[in-house]
Amino acid sequence: MRMPDGYLYLDQAATSWPKPQRVVDAVREALEGEFGNPGRGSHRAAGRARTVIDRARAGAARLLHEPDVRRIILTPGCTNALNMAIDAVVTWVERDRAQRGDRDKLPPKVVTSHLEHNAVGRPVAAMECAGRVRMARAACDEMGVTDIDDLVEHVDSTTVLVCVIHASNVTGVIQPIEEIARRVKEKNPETLILTDAAQTTGVIPIDVNTLGVDLLAFGGHKGPHAPTGIGALWIGPRAWPRADSDEGVRLAGGPCGGTTSSAADRLGDVMPTRLPERFEAGTPNLIACAGLAAALEVEYDDACVTARLQHARDLIKPVLERFADDERVCVVTSAPLKARTPVVSLAPIAMCPVEIATILDASFNIAVRGGMHCSPWTHQALGTHENNGAVRVSVCSSCTPEEVDAFIGAMDEVLASVPA
Repeated sequence: MRMPDGYLYLDQAATSWPKPQRVVDAVREALEGEFGNPGRGSHRAAGRARTVIDRARAGAARLLHEPDVRRIILTPGCTNALNMAIDAVVTWVERDRAQRGDRDKLPPKVVTSHLEHNAVGRPVAAMECAGRVRMARAACDEMGVTDIDDLVEHVDSTTVLVCVIHASNVTGVIQPIEEIARRVKEKNPETLILTDAAQTTGVIPIDVNTLGVDLLAFGGHKGPHAPTGIGALWIGPRAWPRADSDEGVRLAGGPCGGTTSSAADRLGDVMPTRLPERFEAGTPNLIACAGLAAALEVEYDDACVTARLQHARDLIKPVLERFADDERVCVVTSAPLKARTPVVSLAPIAMCPVEIATILDASFNIAVRGGMHCSPWTHQALGTHENNGAVRVSVCSSCTPEEVDAFIGAMDEVLASVPA
């Protein structure tokens, strides 16, 4: 089903639309072409499918400046990748303690921030409820930036993992990941660092060699403009020293089953000890992988990503300027555009954000996001939770100034309907 004519889609932070034609064509070919099940046969159809998987993995590695494609684990999405990473770290600690007879120690600590998406907050909270971890949340300032001093204060000798979002999905504010990683390692060199890059991958340049983190998760359907149902987890050398061996690893658990490598499946009841097969089990989503491969087979070098980012920021700038001093709404953070992705969230004073988003859709053919944005702790920290969140406007470089102007005009009209 296609969007209606004249529909203005300004919810790119939720998922990108429209998808590039090359992605649509790749998905159609994967559905209609002669593709088998990768790793489940030596015939040509299985080999063609394996090529699709390899292309998707290589594209993700290029995007992150990772020279070793084996460190890219393809997943059903960013949420799955984050859950996998968190569980793998905690499971390894539990097994290590059991082997050393340290079962009676306090559960390990996992430190997050108030800016995390539910994809991090909920799995860690569930582990805390199960008695597997102790959870701590670091504060943020009024600009929506993680308080590094507070975060580091929570880190101690029992902290096994720090989870910090790369950019808030509510405000778009980019977090100082490099500084956070440096400070955490100074406090406890054994602590691993995971970042949720759902909002930044393909939107801002990312180099995992300099970012300082050990694990990074992203989904393909946002910045990269791939289909839904595909993402990746990058595993760095501090978490898994050698991609071809499990010697010295600090991750455990994960799914078990068949892999895309027939040779690896000859190991019997034990999952392969090498990456990426160690964390990839079952038939992969070939359709989505084909879309991801096609999406990433364009220029995603730093210069091109930076140019697209600047263009998108220029597009969203009028929204920030128009409503910065408007008494009817509050811009959720006053962080400058250079410190955020092309996202602006507005908290209306006398009207529900969900209601505004519904009116914009029904009466003006404009799609924006209204509500809590799957990040309730962010709204609590920034004071927007009591009125059910905010109205989020998010663009990409393929949006137009006319679309943004139309939103501003429509938003003005909706707000004018509210009695003084």
